[in-house]
Amino acid sequence: MFFFISISTLIIGYISSYNLSKKIHVDLKVFNVFFIIKFLYVLIFIYFNIFSSFGTDSKSFYINSNNYSFSTLPVGDNLIYGINLFLSKYFQLDFLSVNTIIFFPIIWSTILLLSVIEKLERNFEKLIFYFLLILPSLNFWTSGLNKDMLTYCALSFLIFNIIHKKNSLIFLSLFFIFLIRPFFLFFLLVSIIMVGIIYLLYNINFYKKKFNLLIITSSIFLIFFSIIIIYLIAGNLMGSFGRYFLSGDIFAILESLQRHYYNTPLGIPIETNSINRFFIYFFYPFPWTGLTNDLFYIVMILENVFLIFISLITFCN
Repeated sequence: MFFFISISTLIIGYISSYNLSKKIHVDLKVFNVFFIIKFLYVLIFIYFNIFSSFGTDSKSFYINSNNYSFSTLPVGDNLIYGINLFLSKYFQLDFLSVNTIIFFPIIWSTILLLSVIEKLERNFEKLIFYFLLILPSLNFWTSGLNKDMLTYCALSFLIFNIIHKKNSLIFLSLFFIFLIRPFFLFFLLVSIIMVGIIYLLYNINFYKKKFNLLIITSSIFLIFFSIIIIYLIAGNLMGSFGRYFLSGDIFAILESLQRHYYNTPLGIPIETNSINRFFIYFFYPFPWTGLTNDLFYIVMILENVFLIFISLITFCN
């Protein structure tokens, strides 16, 4: 069954992805490279989740798919349970098959990002983004049916629609993000409010008495709409963080966040000052931290060396 699903996914996936890449003008050589890489990572993901003690929460979501609640919204964990339950109950797919066919949305989302990268004028910039898309950590954690994979797909869809100014699909993208991780939408809506205010200030010119009524009206609508949705998300779907936010207790939010995973090998000690915390969050583990007793730590260190290099290049330019 798994062999048949894998071959079918490979063939159908290539044909459909090739047609999509051709339609949105992705270079054929680039498409072929990323198609192979993405499919290999799906197989690597499945191997580690089946034959290794190291894996993701994808297997747990599949095994516990009966935890899906029909009485609550399909948001967050409940969404993943629902997808697994649907595929396993109505299509009789096992864990291997479910996480193989998930390759379809993964490669399609990647093609959308590749089409955006194609619009960059400088080859050096394109190369940087290509390398970012083949980072092992990014690919491993987004290769199975979990919230990381769905977030990757939804954000790719959002970026593509923003670049191509497809307003109705932008709202659809935001809705998908809400279903996967409501707090992601929370921060995106905060950004929308900031952009809306900038647009208002830019387009209201009292001195020259010139107004773009459509942009002003749209900006006001987006600001108020975003505030309402933020209030609903914070009050109902973000637990203590949402309550702290609505009460204005920002310090409680920071303190609570800083206690997450602080006592794990990759955690940040609570007493770490803000500047060090910033760099540790983005670039830890460093090459000199001594975490070289595990293949995954070694890979992460090499990735972080690359990210530090890219950050320096970006800063200098």
